[in-house]
Amino acid sequence: MALTPDEIAQIRDKLFEQRRQGHKKLDFLDDSIMQNQDPAARDGVYYSQHPAEMGTDANEREKFYRIATSEHRFLYRIAEALRRIEAGSYGVCQSCEAEIPFARLMIVPTARTCVDCQEEQERVRFQGW
Repeated sequence: MALTPDEIAQIRDKLFEQRRQGHKKLDFLDDSIMQNQDPAARDGVYYSQHPAEMGTDANEREKFYRIATSEHRFLYRIAEALRRIEAGSYGVCQSCEAEIPFARLMIVPTARTCVDCQEEQERVRFQGW
């Protein structure tokens, strides 16, 4: 049974909310990076800092960048799901072409595969075969 227009609307609303939250997180990370960065470091001038402080700053920046990268990937998956909704291919497993149940899509609205195919992909990835 294909997704109803009401189910699609619910999922679309959820995706829009997740996208809004994702952008909010990225804004927070950008602000945090700028606030935690020493003014001299922003200009690329480190000579006045102790080497341990420079390492701590670099570690913090790296942590923020990893989180931001993860959030960008998630936002990409959201955009991809919204494109599939517009194209009419949303809710269809990209591996076996079976319909993805509404309940799964409400939990993971960016899902591209059904549970069986996702489990198989994870088994192969984690077991290496």
